[in-house]
Amino acid sequence: MPGPNSLEYEIIKTIRLFNELDERELSQVMQAGWQRQFSPGSYLFFEADPASAIYIVLKGRIKLTQVTPEGQQVLLRYATPG
Repeated sequence: MPGPNSLEYEIIKTIRLFNELDERELSQVMQAGWQRQFSPGSYLFFEADPASAIYIVLKGRIKLTQVTPEGQQVLLRYATPG
């Protein structure tokens, strides 16, 4: 993972979950993670999936949707970096 002078580091330290960590702790969090790129239209997870990861958007945006009981897909929001 990138170090303390990287754009990724700067984005992650602004996230409320991580913003009170010191540099060493934040570096440990970053080392425990990995970066992945997704193609447009890819699915990261589905509503009923068990939570097994945290996703942090570093670049681009993610469309978050939910399917109603009637089968309609509803846009909840777009997630952007940070």
